[in-house]
Amino acid sequence: MYGGRRVSLQDIKMCVSQVNVSLEREDKGTKNNLYKECYYTGGSSEYLSCLNPDKKPLHDVLGFKREVNGIIMDIALQWYVDGYSDTMLGYANGIRTNDGGTHIDGVKSSITRTINNFAKKSEVVKGEDITFRGEHVREGLTCVVSVIVPNPEFEGQTQTRLGNPYIREIVDQSVQMYLTEYFKLHQDVLESIISKSFNAYKTALALKKARDLIRSNSVSMPCTIHEIMTIDSSEKTVNYGVGLEML
Repeated sequence: MYGGRRVSLQDIKMCVSQVNVSLEREDKGTKNNLYKECYYTGGSSEYLSCLNPDKKPLHDVLGFKREVNGIIMDIALQWYVDGYSDTMLGYANGIRTNDGGTHIDGVKSSITRTINNFAKKSEVVKGEDITFRGEHVREGLTCVVSVIVPNPEFEGQTQTRLGNPYIREIVDQSVQMYLTEYFKLHQDVLESIISKSFNAYKTALALKKARDLIRSNSVSMPCTIHEIMTIDSSEKTVNYGVGLEML
């Protein structure tokens, strides 16, 4: 019976390109044996394109494959207009790393630094002296990170976190190199991502100010917070405001 292996085999064929999977089911006492062979070519980029069919992408899937010092990387990224959290899917040697690891850490730090470097020169932030946090630049991001490591070190109680320290730097530098080259050629995509990050930054700042105000008045003046969201379809931006209602 091979039905029970569907999820793990799907993970393998999705995150490793040009893989051939052969399955045979043998039912005892019957002659209804089944044989199935699958060949998958897409890797992380094709996997990512199938993950969010109901969401509106901000741009086409970004992805690259690279080998550095024996480490093979296959990484794909896509931001979504209607996404407000991040999804980071990691794999190491075909094994799903549910608890992340150094490969995921490398991608996160690289994206944050690269977006901030470009944002300093962007018209979107209009010269404001701000620094985006990781959660700001990753808002609406889905990312698939697959690495092949010669001697992987798995950590955690369930052994689902990649622990090789040097992987972080290799992935970090590779992602920065790819994104820098891509954004220079696709300014429209860059500006869209910076705009979404800026909206996330402003929302977080407004909520923080509202919480601080509530704390300062919590003893004598109880109140509630309600969020207001408006969408500017002409500029493809989302504007947030926070209202303070005294009780």
